[in-house]
Amino acid sequence: MIIDNFGNIIFDRNTRTTFATDFKLQPNGILTYLDNHPGKLGPDFKFYGMDSNYSVMDTFVAANGYPTDDHDLVFLSGGGYALIAQLIEQIDMRKIVPGGDSNATVMSGVIQEFDSAKNLIFEWRSRDHFALTDPTFENLASPTLDITHCNSIDFDSDTSFLLSSRNLDEITKISRKDGHIIWRWGGKNNQFTFEGDSLLFSHQHSARRLKNGNILMFDNGTFHPTSQPTSRAVEYHLDEQAKIATKVWEYHHDPDIYSSSMGNVQQLDNGNRLIGWGSCDNVAVTEVKPDGTTALEINFDPGVYSYRAFKFATDQTSSGVAGMTAQVPNLSLSQNYPNPFTGSSTIDFRVGSRTSVELSIYDGLGRRMETIFDGTVDAGEYSAKFEARNLANGVYICKMITPSVSLSKMMILSK
Repeated sequence: MIIDNFGNIIFDRNTRTTFATDFKLQPNGILTYLDNHPGKLGPDFKFYGMDSNYSVMDTFVAANGYPTDDHDLVFLSGGGYALIAQLIEQIDMRKIVPGGDSNATVMSGVIQEFDSAKNLIFEWRSRDHFALTDPTFENLASPTLDITHCNSIDFDSDTSFLLSSRNLDEITKISRKDGHIIWRWGGKNNQFTFEGDSLLFSHQHSARRLKNGNILMFDNGTFHPTSQPTSRAVEYHLDEQAKIATKVWEYHHDPDIYSSSMGNVQQLDNGNRLIGWGSCDNVAVTEVKPDGTTALEINFDPGVYSYRAFKFATDQTSSGVAGMTAQVPNLSLSQNYPNPFTGSSTIDFRVGSRTSVELSIYDGLGRRMETIFDGTVDAGEYSAKFEARNLANGVYICKMITPSVSLSKMMILSK
C-alpha cells in the first residue's frame, strides 16, 4: 500500500497469496513488488513492475533455471537491474560436518545482473566463493540448510556490488567485472577492525552505500553479546584500505525493541532516516530526525509486518507513478465533502477511459459497510453520495476499485 503522512490510503492491492515483499519506487520511475505464486514444486516468486496507472506492465525473474529470491530487486536509472536467485543442491553433509545429513537440501544465493533489454550480463554464485561452514549460527547437521540467506544487494559503483548475507553475518563487496571478492566484513571471515562499536552487526538487512561513502544498514541484532537481543539502525564509515569500520551513528528505539527478521533503513533527502522494523510487534515504522527525535511513527496490529518501508516525495516519481497525492493521470478519487460529515457526504471520482468502477465504504476493521456505486462508465467526472444512516461515529474508508487500480480516502463520521 501507499499512504500519506496522515495515514490516508492512496493505493493498496491484495496480493494473490499470503505476502508480498520489497514494494518500492525504482530509480527509473516504476514501482516494483514481489508476489508469491504457489507452484506445483513450491512457490513461484516473481517481481512485478507497475506503470503510472498502477497496472502491471512487466515481470522480472531469475535466469538459467534458478528460482527467483524474494528479497531484493534493484534498478539503475537506465533500466538495467540486478536481483538475487537461489541455488538449491542436494549435498552429503556428512563429508563436511560431524552428524551431517547424507542428502541435505542446501540453498545459497546467486547474484544476476541484467541490461535494460533483460539480457543476463553477469552472474555470481556464492557457493563458488563461500564455504559450507561459513554460516555463523546455523545447525549444519540439519536436513535443510540456508547457507547464505542473501537479503539485499546494492550497486556499489560501476565496478562492484554490496551483498548482505544474513546467515553469514556478513557484508561482501564483489567485483561486477570478474566476480572476485574485494573484501568481507563481519562473520567468520571478517577482515575489518570495528571501532566505536562493541555490538557488531548480527543477522543484518538492507546494507546500502550512502552518498557520503558510508554504509547504512538495519541491524536485527539477533546474536548481539547482550542478555536480550535488540535491533537498531546503524551507519559505519569504512576505511577500505586499512580495513577499519567505524560506527558514526546509530538509533535504538526507546524503549529497545527487537525484530528477528526483515527491516530496512532509508536515507531521506531532508536528512531524516526512515526505519522499517520488520517483524516487530511493537513498532512498524519510525522516521528519525538528525537530532534523534521522532518525526513520524506507525504501528500495526501484532502479527502484521512490513518487510521494508520507504518514503518518497511526489516530485521523486516519474510520470505520476506512485504520486503521493493520489493524482493518477487517468484515474482519481477526490476527498469526500464535507469531511468530517454528519449524515451524508459526496465523493467525486474521475476516469480517463471506459472502465468498470466500484465505490464502497469500509469500516476501520476492513469490513464492507456499503457499495454506493458499481458499474461501467465512460471517460469523465462522476459523483456519488453516501448516506451514513445508522452507522456509528468513527473513521471509514472510501475505496474506488477498478481493474487496474484501487484508490482510497479516509472519511470521518461525526454526528
